[in-house]
Amino acid sequence: MSEIVIGVIAVVGIVGIAIYFNGKLKRQKEELKIQTDENTNLKINIQNEAQKSFECWKQRELGSLIQSYNSQVENAGKNYNIQLEQSKLQIEANLRAKFLTDLEEWKQKEEETIRKDAITRSQSVIRGHMTEQLAPYMPEFNMNPKDARFIGSPLDFIVFDGLSEGELKRIVIVEVKSGNSQVNQRERQVKNIIKNGLIEYREMRIQLDKDENQKQ
Repeated sequence: MSEIVIGVIAVVGIVGIAIYFNGKLKRQKEELKIQTDENTNLKINIQNEAQKSFECWKQRELGSLIQSYNSQVENAGKNYNIQLEQSKLQIEANLRAKFLTDLEEWKQKEEETIRKDAITRSQSVIRGHMTEQLAPYMPEFNMNPKDARFIGSPLDFIVFDGLSEGELKRIVIVEVKSGNSQVNQRERQVKNIIKNGLIEYREMRIQLDKDENQKQ
C-alpha cells in the first residue's frame, strides 16, 4: 500500500514538475514573443526615424545643391555675357583694324590713278577754258573778236557784231563746245528763249542823291 502511495506521489510530483516547467516555458515563450514584438516595433521605429532623418537630409542637400547650381548658372551667365562682350569688342577692333589696313592699301593703290585722273580732268577743264577764251581768234568764229564779250555763264560770249566798226549789225549769243560735249539744260533753255524771240531791251536809270545831282 505504501509503495502505491509513494508511486502516486512520485507520479503527481513528476506531473507537477512537468506542469511547472511547461508553464515556465510557456511564460518564457510569451516573454520572448513580447520582446520580439518590442524589438520589431523598435526596429520599425528606428527605420521610420532613419527614413525621416534621411528625407530631411535629402531635402537639405537637395536645396543646397539647387542653390549651388543656380549660383553656378548665374555666375556662368555673367561670365558668358562678359566673354561675349569682350569677344564683340575684339571682333569690332579686328574689323576696324582690317578696314583701316584695307583702306590704306586701297588708297596707296588708287592714289596714283586718282592723281592721274584729277590731272587729266584738270587739264581738260583748263583746255576747255583756254578754248573758250581763244574761240574768237579761231577761224570758225567768223566775226570780229573785238566785238565779242566773254561772260562764261550761262553762255560763253555775247557778240555785238559790227560794233567795233561803228555799225552794229546784230547781237549774237555764242556757246563754245569742243569734242562731243553737249549743251546742258540751262544752255538749252537760253537757246530756246532766243529762238522764240523772248528777248527784251530795258533801260534802268538809277536815282542818285541830291548832292550828286547838284554836282552834275
